[in-house]
Amino acid sequence: MTFTEERNDEVLILGPSGRIDNENSTVLLGKITQVIDAGVRNLLLDLSAVTYVTSAGLRTLIMAAKRLANLGGKLVLAGMNAQVQRIFEISGLTSVLTVHPTKAEALSSFR
Repeated sequence: MTFTEERNDEVLILGPSGRIDNENSTVLLGKITQVIDAGVRNLLLDLSAVTYVTSAGLRTLIMAAKRLANLGGKLVLAGMNAQVQRIFEISGLTSVLTVHPTKAEALSSFR
């Protein structure tokens, strides 16, 4: 799994690519933990390059959101393709996690 990273004011935009499955969810959690430990409190995950998410990936995102919330921060997801969006809808996580269709809309939710 590879990542893009960019800053927009107080928001770190992290863009994982590929599948967030059992193996890659560990990699993603490690990366998210690393940026949180470095002081990031507002994290936007741009999922536009993610092709599939398993239950392990969903758990990782829930854990990250909870950890950021406990630290007074926020996790926002954006840019899901139709297949990934469907996984989130079926699992009911669109009502638990903050999800926006575009990166621009997600960024504006931090203001």
